[in-house]
Amino acid sequence: MFLRIRRLLFLMPIVLLMASCSVLSREHSLLSALEKLAEYEEEFNEQQKPLIELEKKEKEIYDDIMSLGMKQFSEIVSLSEEALKIIEKRKKRIKKEYDSIQLAKKQLEAVKKELPSFSDQPIKEEASHLAQLLEKRYMTYDKLYNDYQQALQLETELYRMFQNKELTLEQLEQQVAKINSTYDEIKKANEQFNRYTVQYNEGKKALFNKLK
Repeated sequence: MFLRIRRLLFLMPIVLLMASCSVLSREHSLLSALEKLAEYEEEFNEQQKPLIELEKKEKEIYDDIMSLGMKQFSEIVSLSEEALKIIEKRKKRIKKEYDSIQLAKKQLEAVKKELPSFSDQPIKEEASHLAQLLEKRYMTYDKLYNDYQQALQLETELYRMFQNKELTLEQLEQQVAKINSTYDEIKKANEQFNRYTVQYNEGKKALFNKLK
């Protein structure tokens, strides 16, 4: 019986538009502050490809396990241990990603503190809109992160279950169903996160065009 996990292999685009400005004004200082967000999220970007590679490798192990029978139990146990090690590596990557987002959040708070002192109302409104987009984006990331953590926990339980000779097909089906449900939530949050990223990039480009 082959039970496929609907594992989500995703890459969250965080290509924040870069701009240089030499005019020393409060508005341009704002733009520079927004650019700092890209620097803080660089660690986030660096984790994406390795995470995808780890997910692919773990999926291959899962497929190998599902192709084996209980007479090959020792091999199943060995493969499960390998999968558990990969999960630990994924946890470390996700932690680095999470930490970079927390730094970006702090930078956003610094940006928001500057907004009340702006004299140009249209610029102030656009900058406030960008800040709101980022807040929503980071809130969505928090859900994405929590759901991903839950998926890792459920997968850890799955590979430990494989090391139990008394594991039943019903137990396996129930666990895989939980994992798939969690990845469905991850997919939704990831899509929303990406939409906010696109909206932010477009809004920042429009703001820069006005400032220059």
